[in-house]
Amino acid sequence: MIRRSKEEWRALIQAQQTSGLNQMQFCKEHELNPKYFSLRKKQLLSALELHANSTEFIRLDRAPGNESLSGAPVIIRVQGVELELPSTTASASFLAELVQCLA
Repeated sequence: MIRRSKEEWRALIQAQQTSGLNQMQFCKEHELNPKYFSLRKKQLLSALELHANSTEFIRLDRAPGNESLSGAPVIIRVQGVELELPSTTASASFLAELVQCLA
């Protein structure tokens, strides 16, 4: 049996889904064990589902020295994405509603 990485299995699963072949046909064509293919597909898809459904909360603190800055924008940075909100919209209720919509 050939050892494959998660990325290789993801690519195979994606290829099967876009091939137009059913799982048995795809496995036969690519010399894969259908039961093992099904197992790996189930494992990877459930892992993706768990990751997509997980909600991570990050504690936000004001930067030192910025406690009294009124009118300063609120900047939220998460995983390389930056969201800058003008101080007029940075009320607690607005941010709570924004977080609820994004969850």
